Amino acid sequence: MGGDPRGGISAGPAAGVVPLAVLADHGEGTVDGADIATVLPSARVGAVEEVTGRRDGDRPYFYDEGDDGDSYGFALDQWVGRECPVLRRDHLTGDEEHAANSFAGFPAVRTALALGLGDGPNRALARLWRWTPGILLPNGIHVYGPHVIRERNDTYEVRRYAPRWTLDGDDGDDSGLFMRHHTAPVTADAPTDAYMS
Repeated sequence: MGGDPRGGISAGPAAGVVPLAVLADHGEGTVDGADIATVLPSARVGAVEEVTGRRDGDRPYFYDEGDDGDSYGFALDQWVGRECPVLRRDHLTGDEEHAANSFAGFPAVRTALALGLGDGPNRALARLWRWTPGILLPNGIHVYGPHVIRERNDTYEVRRYAPRWTLDGDDGDDSGLFMRHHTAPVTADAPTDAYMS
């Protein structure tokens, strides 16, 4: 999808039309078994019957947890570059809170919570996962998403050999990216927060 995705959202007369880059690439999908909003090609924006999702004022919602569950939508008034944050609306109070920095970060955050990882094993991964579920850096280092981090750490027995550290990525060969847990005490003589081994 080329250009700025904001135009498609603000100009779209149909509730729930959310043509952000990630949705445009994937078109549709599910989270925890529930459908997310479907992106329509711009020529079909007026076809309301073909749109999933709903719009409440300036909040297009793309995911509902179901009966008695919370809703997730975009904060169209809070753009950061080509993305806008995902907000969670409490189904009881209507209060909103920040859930992720981007649509791609939404499933990463949900996966981390579902797997018992909380925000992430350290601050750096928590920030990354709010934007994307892992990343392949230009230097060849793959920083893990929440869907693989536990398996990689279990496979290499990181807890046994380096209990205060987490294997957060690798270079595809023999080196791993290790970062200390955010719960480890920070002292002047503490080892650095990240290193390749």
